[in-house]
Amino acid sequence: MIDFMLPKRLIVFSMALILVSGCTDISMNTLPIPSTGTPLARQDGAQDKPLLTWEAVKELTAGSLSYSEIRNSFYFQDIGSGLYVISFPIKEGPEFSLSASSTGPDAAPLSIMLHCEPAGLSLKLNPENLGLMLGLSNNSDTLQRIHQLFNNGIPVPQDAQTYGNLIYLTGRAPQEILRDYHTMLLHDGWEPADTLGLKQFYKKTIDGNELLISVAYIPENGSQDTENLTVIRFNIEPLPTAPNRLIHDEQDVQALVEAFGKRIQAVSITAPPSSAAAGIAEHYSDYVTPELLQQWQTDPQTAPGRLVSSPWPDRIDILATEMYEPDQYTVRGEIIEVTSVEMTQGGAAAKRPVEIALRQIKGRWFISGVRMGEYVQTGPVVYENTRYGFAFHLPETWKGYSIIAEQWQGTQNGETAETGPLLLIRHPEWTRELPRQDIPLMVFTPEQWQALREEGLSVGAAPIGPRKLGGNSRYIFAIPARYNYAFPAGYEEVEDILQSSPLWPLRQSALLQ
Repeated sequence: MIDFMLPKRLIVFSMALILVSGCTDISMNTLPIPSTGTPLARQDGAQDKPLLTWEAVKELTAGSLSYSEIRNSFYFQDIGSGLYVISFPIKEGPEFSLSASSTGPDAAPLSIMLHCEPAGLSLKLNPENLGLMLGLSNNSDTLQRIHQLFNNGIPVPQDAQTYGNLIYLTGRAPQEILRDYHTMLLHDGWEPADTLGLKQFYKKTIDGNELLISVAYIPENGSQDTENLTVIRFNIEPLPTAPNRLIHDEQDVQALVEAFGKRIQAVSITAPPSSAAAGIAEHYSDYVTPELLQQWQTDPQTAPGRLVSSPWPDRIDILATEMYEPDQYTVRGEIIEVTSVEMTQGGAAAKRPVEIALRQIKGRWFISGVRMGEYVQTGPVVYENTRYGFAFHLPETWKGYSIIAEQWQGTQNGETAETGPLLLIRHPEWTRELPRQDIPLMVFTPEQWQALREEGLSVGAAPIGPRKLGGNSRYIFAIPARYNYAFPAGYEEVEDILQSSPLWPLRQSALLQ
């Protein structure tokens, strides 16, 4: 029998799709990582360099330290053959290391990876994976209790490995693994309890203790690749923290990001450095951590801001919000830029993907990191829907597409509660004999979307909700969960299209009244 400190516990676990490609990423199976359990022999010229610290890794992840600064400041060992590969052992975690591969000693890294040697894990360096590795490094009592539950309450898929609070496996497409694991939970006696955003709650009583688990699925590029690594992460929290506190925290995080998005247009990052730094301090200090604020003031070009007089940043449209630890969130969205035309008629003049990391400090949320992508390039073929107010950009291969109008149905407590439009964008080469993957667009009113996220409305059998693509003042547009369940021809191309920010709101003048 497992001894719990409280009679009721919450086990929160999230499923993250971690990509490991064969070209630039490094896996433990191919990279000769030296053992860091014993001190490494210092190389000539490196004796005076300290070992890498977790704090420096955090700063590298947040962007406040560059890779060249890491390489010049900390001890590393050459371990590569072919590619130029170096490994940094981590001072506080002798079983952990950071590695970088490049084409030469002075070239920018092709990839930067975090490694946990006893687990055989190699993961891309990003905020989510850093949090995962830090959790393993801490090796808390929580991790040890969770590990006791594997195969003794929490099912483990066949051929999967476990380490700390992780279950991980490969060899099948991550979406297939996630689907089968949901079925495994049901067969193991876990009952669906509730839905919160992208999280599905299950409950079960084990050894007289009621457990509530929450599964969060994080979509990633290439989620159909059988070589990808699927990692299932578990955390234990006191029951009162969910779901009400999770709802409250998520609302606070989104409100902070939206308020921050309204301030971006007030900061000109092309102004003289002293003026840009002053503007950053004036408009961002209430929203970001002191460390991030200092980084942006030192190098304003790394901060979000206004580049030209027109278009200018108007807002951040939030597409997804994910909790990775009780005090850490990541928000993915788009910075929407407008001109005077879009200000009066709606729509967007430009879009730029953005990923925002947030953490809670003394009960208050702050932005701790911002990663901005390149401006979105639109496809040459455009499906324009003036009834619902959006344009969907497609590649040249979709010229001659067709639109199939259907309906989605939403149920609550086993009964149909809501319905809405489901538009299928169909490839011109689709035939009955050889059907290709459609692009399904679900259309929601803001009220329906809110009910889907917070009031138990369900629109499919999958344990997760639809993925938001964008919206306007009237509607929210989303992709159904597991839309490519059967993996038909063309599903990879559709996923690539969806990753390119293809949906744009139309100007008000283009809408049917």
